Amino acid sequence: MIEIMPVGSKQEQELICARLGVTFRSDSLAYKISKDAHATGICQFRIYQKDADIFCLIAEEEELYCYLLRAVMNFCSFNGVLSAHYIGDLSRVEDCIEKLGFSEKDGIYTSSLT
Repeated sequence: MIEIMPVGSKQEQELICARLGVTFRSDSLAYKISKDAHATGICQFRIYQKDADIFCLIAEEEELYCYLLRAVMNFCSFNGVLSAHYIGDLSRVEDCIEKLGFSEKDGIYTSSLT
């Protein structure tokens, strides 16, 4: 069973980041994706008034990227964010962010959440 939810604590966020080999950002919010009660991915992001910056999107299985990113986009939209900017590593996620409506301009991928 796949579950997507906010990370419960900064300690848990740090542990997931360490296990997945990504930089822990203590100043960011995070969602995790779990498969069979085991955290297999994380998305770290920050909200600035009406914009969100997504710094990190990683999962052990590529097919989980879009589910995790969509959940973060829904959270941001529900909280009044108008646009999201993906500024993380694109090497594994470019197809996913394009599928979810992000478009590139000047090296930054942006999606309207309205």
